[in-house]
Amino acid sequence: MLVDLGVHSNTVYENDFEKFFLDTTLDFYRVEAQSMLDVATCPEYLEKAEQRLNEEGARVLHYLNPSTEHKLKTIVETQLIKNQAKALVDMERSGCVALFRDGTLSKTQALRRMYSLFRRVPSTLPEISESVFQYIKTQGDEIVKTQSNPETALDASQFVRKLLALREKFVGFLSDCFFDDPQFHKAIKQGFEAFMNTNTVCAGYLAHYLDELLRSKNRFEEEMDTRVTQVIALFRYLQDKDVFEEFYKVLLAKRLLNSRGTSDEAEKLVISKLKAECGYQFTSKLEGMFKDMSISKDLMELFRKSGCDSRGSGFGIDMSVAPMPLSVHVLTSGFWPTEMAPMCALPLELVQLTQTFESFYYARHNGRKLAWMANMGTVDVRATFSSGVEDGKRRHELNVSTYQAVILMFFNQRSEWRFKELLERTHIDVKDLKRHLISLCTPKYKILIKSSKGKRIDEEADSFTVNDAYKSKLHRVRIPLVSQKETSLLPAMASSTANPADALPPTVAEDRKHLVEASIVRIMKTRKQMQHNQLIAEVTRQMAGRFTPSLQLIKLRIESLIEREYLQRSTTDRRMYNYLA
Repeated sequence: MLVDLGVHSNTVYENDFEKFFLDTTLDFYRVEAQSMLDVATCPEYLEKAEQRLNEEGARVLHYLNPSTEHKLKTIVETQLIKNQAKALVDMERSGCVALFRDGTLSKTQALRRMYSLFRRVPSTLPEISESVFQYIKTQGDEIVKTQSNPETALDASQFVRKLLALREKFVGFLSDCFFDDPQFHKAIKQGFEAFMNTNTVCAGYLAHYLDELLRSKNRFEEEMDTRVTQVIALFRYLQDKDVFEEFYKVLLAKRLLNSRGTSDEAEKLVISKLKAECGYQFTSKLEGMFKDMSISKDLMELFRKSGCDSRGSGFGIDMSVAPMPLSVHVLTSGFWPTEMAPMCALPLELVQLTQTFESFYYARHNGRKLAWMANMGTVDVRATFSSGVEDGKRRHELNVSTYQAVILMFFNQRSEWRFKELLERTHIDVKDLKRHLISLCTPKYKILIKSSKGKRIDEEADSFTVNDAYKSKLHRVRIPLVSQKETSLLPAMASSTANPADALPPTVAEDRKHLVEASIVRIMKTRKQMQHNQLIAEVTRQMAGRFTPSLQLIKLRIESLIEREYLQRSTTDRRMYNYLA
């Protein structure tokens, strides 16, 4: 009726009714919003706000002119949502943190309602997405922080499962509450990146988790695919993917050389997924390792068919000393994470075997050179123990490392050896010798007896004797090496504020120098001339799929290339570089 009274359309309605109505509505909801905040929890407030918005929508439909709808909606949304958004998100005990932490159906419904209401005022959505980012970062930092304390440190499986649970929770929120909103995709991604790239710990534990997965038995193909896909989802958040590659490569080498993997299919599944993420260059060395294993298998078939695997015939070598089988893996040094260790003092039996294989290999591959890696090998040793047995004999076959075999063979000469004597005779590095001796003295696999108690070895005083009373229900016993703990492969755990470069594996740091230099040369060869900041930006962009190079690293590689006359500074602009063909 008020609309009809206006000389011009809506004049009386707008001037005599609508303005007063909207002002009154604004005052009402300003007061109600504050009173609701004072007494209600966040879910209760959201439910009431949704109710009020529905009521106002119905009021417009039944009593007001349609032209009022947008104005009224803006007022109610501003007072109930926009002006209270931060307070609602940060509300103690019932805001976003509580909703994220609980994860029950009622809390999920409240989170969905919050998103639906905030979506009415798009400028408020960053309040929720920022809360998502901060919550993930905080939770992730706490998980990583536990690793700095030996008493609270998790093993690789526990550590990664916690990360997977955190991600699964927010992927669920993303689909159930946030309707796959891209800005929440981004918040989740940035949250994980924020804590997973503070140091190299996450990269190492992901590699360890995959190692445990690939060594575990009784995994169905579908389950394996699902688990690997979950890990790859976390892998995407890593910026320094080359660190993960190095850890993974070390563990893959152990699985391949010790035949500890579940199956080649499972191994190739992981590599195919890594290749899909990072390209063929990222997995080229991993695939090269598999190729070496295949070639070595064929090579050993030829070696055995030649009849010289245990006899040495045809090469002028007397193998009567040690008629035993030999299996050799010929590895390409550029593919495998090997460190050249000084050759230990192999017993005569093993020396004869290595000479036989060398003669066989060089007869087929002229110009190549073999370097034996005794620190990576294993030996089956037949051992006889007599104490406590009526017939005087108790035989076992011990599967040990080559270093352990070297140590044990010395006890054929006499019953007791001092540590210093073994160090001098075996030519094994001090740290390696200690680790392999301790492994032979553990309570479960007590092949040797150490003169003093405890896990530490006194280099001056300790001596070792054979435990003639050793017993096992198994005829064949594998003697595992004592763990070097995660710090053997993972860098020493530091606080999240530590410089990540300090914990880089040396091989990764060296590889990065070459990769950055190669990138600089490629860019400059194409561009011929380039300004300093542009070159920095382009190198960073090219390396992004593998790692994030520091500004200092790029500068040092530029200086190195200038010294080696690949580049030169412009004589007119010191921040301009020229490529020297």
